[in-house]
Amino acid sequence: MSWGARGLAFLVIAALLGCSQSVQTTSGERYLRSHLGDAATGYVAAGSPEFGARLIEAASVEPRLTFPARIGLARVVNGRLTGVPEDEATIWLLLGETLGPSFGALVPISPLVAQLVAGGQQEIGCYDCREVVNEIRLGAARQHIDAVLVYEVHERMSSESNILAIANISVIGGFLLPTTNVTSETVVQAMLIDVMQGYPYGMAQARASNDTLTPTWGSRGYQHRNAASIRVQAVQNLSSEVDKMLKKLRLELAERRSVG
Repeated sequence: MSWGARGLAFLVIAALLGCSQSVQTTSGERYLRSHLGDAATGYVAAGSPEFGARLIEAASVEPRLTFPARIGLARVVNGRLTGVPEDEATIWLLLGETLGPSFGALVPISPLVAQLVAGGQQEIGCYDCREVVNEIRLGAARQHIDAVLVYEVHERMSSESNILAIANISVIGGFLLPTTNVTSETVVQAMLIDVMQGYPYGMAQARASNDTLTPTWGSRGYQHRNAASIRVQAVQNLSSEVDKMLKKLRLELAERRSVG
């Protein structure tokens, strides 16, 4: 995928996403029974027994998460599992303290452990989602994680000269006048999945952006510093949505089990 196409995809994602979250606690067994009854074992989808079997396999998962739990944190950038930077780790640490021991513990997934368990893969294609998720689940299993929160960071930076850019012909104007418009935007998406089953317990998403003016000379350094600040703000916004998602998930799981 070209960088132009990626930029367009980013803008579409940013336009569609605000700050939101959702949870899932539905039963695969009940789902299959309601749609297929007793015919599930012989189901044929659109003339293809193989695809019918894949549908049944995909649906055959149950929400088995209980709290307190060991919840992993897996950070993905450009399709690769990365370490959690210190500024983001601080945000997640505070979330763990806010949730308290009744929810369990938030544990970063080690990229080194994940690579060792996955067979030492060093390069994963930027859009090979299946491989990176498998790598994360393997690493989480080795760390004895119950469910893992996979969050992906998408960043966009741009700058353009404004009408004051004519001042760039002078040394003082280039250093002092706000001749460049700088835009930074970060979108973060997260999914909480069961390590052993792959059950999707919930999703959360958030974004942060900033438009500002800066002198042209030195704007590149300012652009990167501003982007780093926006990234941290986006993760902070995401942590608030994850907090809501986990609390809602715990309540729905408790209600589901009380009903039986």
